[in-house]
Amino acid sequence: MLISVPFLKTSDSVQCCLTFFRPEMSDGRKAPSDIICANAPTPAGAACGGFSKVENPPCSNRASLEPHLLAEWKKIQKNGRSSNGGTCTAAFLACRSANTYIFNKCQNFTGFRVSSSFSESKLNDILQRFKNKRIAVIGDLMLDKYVWGSVGRISPEAPVPVVEVESETERLGGAANVAHNIQSLGGSPLLIGVIGNDLNGKRIGEILEHEHCSTAGLVVDESRPTTVKTRVIAHSQHVVRIDHERKKEISTAVREKIFSIVREHAGSLDGIIIEDYNKGVVAKPLIHRVVKSAKENRTIIAVDPKFNNFFEYKNVSVFKPNKKELEEALGKKLVTEEELVAAGKEVLQRLNAETILLTRGENGMTLIEADSSVTHIPTQARKVADVSGAGDTVIATLTMALASGVSIREAAELANHAAGVVCGEVGIVPIEPLALKTAILVDP
Repeated sequence: MLISVPFLKTSDSVQCCLTFFRPEMSDGRKAPSDIICANAPTPAGAACGGFSKVENPPCSNRASLEPHLLAEWKKIQKNGRSSNGGTCTAAFLACRSANTYIFNKCQNFTGFRVSSSFSESKLNDILQRFKNKRIAVIGDLMLDKYVWGSVGRISPEAPVPVVEVESETERLGGAANVAHNIQSLGGSPLLIGVIGNDLNGKRIGEILEHEHCSTAGLVVDESRPTTVKTRVIAHSQHVVRIDHERKKEISTAVREKIFSIVREHAGSLDGIIIEDYNKGVVAKPLIHRVVKSAKENRTIIAVDPKFNNFFEYKNVSVFKPNKKELEEALGKKLVTEEELVAAGKEVLQRLNAETILLTRGENGMTLIEADSSVTHIPTQARKVADVSGAGDTVIATLTMALASGVSIREAAELANHAAGVVCGEVGIVPIEPLALKTAILVDP
C-alpha cells in the first residue's frame, strides 16, 4: 500500500529520511501492517523515531529486516513509539482508515520519502502478466517530429534565436504514443484512429510496423491531413512547436468505420483506452457507443479526456484528467488540496465513474474511488527534462496493470513511477519494463 504522509519541518536542518512499505513474510504472507523504518543520514537523525540497532537500513532487502521490523512494529502498536527512546518523543499514530501516518513532536525531522509497496517478486509477476494483454486505444493519432540543433546567435531579422539543425527524428504521438507504451510494456495494442492520405500518415504506419504494432485499426480520411506536431529543440530545451492539424469532427461514415473495428474486436479485448486530444476523432456518438460496448463485454475502459467532451464519459472504469483540465471543465481555479479533492468527487459523482485519477504534475497524483476514499501519491520524477507524453505513459501503464488484475491503488503507483521515468527524457519516449522496475526497486 502506498502511504501519504504529512510533510513536517522543524527549525533544525537535520533530515531524517523515512521509508514505508509492507514487506512480504518468508512464507509469502503479508506483514500485519505497513512498517516504519528510519534511514538516518546523521547521528542526530537517529533520534527521529528510528529503529534501534538499524543504521541506514537496506530497505530493498526486506527479508533480512523482517524479524526486527515486525518486533519493532509490535512495540510501536503497544507503546506509541519505537524502542530507541532517547530524545524522540514521536507518537506513531496509524490512521489506517485514512491511509495516513501522523508524526508529532519529532525532534530534528525535516522530511520524508514514501517507498514502493512492491517487492521484486511481486513486480516480476505483474510484468509477466502484462505480456500479450490486448488493449484497444481509440483516439487522435499524431506524428511527432523533432528538429534537434543548437543556438549560437540571435537572428538579425528579429529578436529570435537561430537554430542550426543537427538532426531530425520522428516518433509516434497522441493515441499512437499510448499504443507504443502498451507495446513496450509487453502488451498487444490495437490502435484505432484516423490518418490522412499523405506521407505523414504513411510514416505513422511505417513506424507502427517497425515497433511491431498492428495497423489494422488505421482509417484513412481523405478529407483531412494527418496531425503533425513539430518540436524544435536546442540544447535539450524546447524552442517552439509547430502544429499541422484539422480539428473538425470526423464524418459519420468515418466514425462508423472506427466503431466497426471496435465491434469486431470487442470480445477479445482486455481493456480499452479513449485518448481524446480534441482533434475531432473522439465525438459524442462514438464515446457513448464505445462505453456501452465495453460495459456489455465487461471490459475495463479508461479515459484521458479533454475539455470538449469532458462530461460525456459516464460509467467508465477510470477517468484521468489533469488539474488544468479539471479546472477548465468546472470553470474555477482549484487552489487548495481540499478544493481539488472536492472537485474530483463532484466529477466522480456526475460521471458515475468507478475511479478518478487526477494527475497534478510536480504534486503527483490523487486517486479518488467510488467509496470516496482518497489516496495522494507523491511524484516520482527525480529529473524533469520533458513532460511531453507523460500522460500517455500514465494511462497506458495504468490500464495494463488493471487488465492484469492489479488493484487500482497499485496500478496508480506503477503509473506514477512510469511517468517519473519518461519525464527524465527529452522528447516523447515509451516506458520500458526494465526502466520501470529499476525506478521502483533501485532508484532512490
